[in-house]
Amino acid sequence: PTPTPTPTGTAAVTPAPGPTGSTPSGTPAAQPSTSPGR
Repeated sequence: PTPTPTPTGTAAVTPAPGPTGSTPSGTPAAQPSTSPGR
C-alpha cells in the first residue's frame, strides 16, 4: 500500500499536466492572458 500510491500518484500527475499543459501552458499562458485581458 505504501509503494503503490507513490508510483501511481506520480504517474497520474505526469500525464495529467502533460497533455493539458497545466505546468508549461499554465505559467506562460497566465502572464500573457492577464496582460492583454486587462
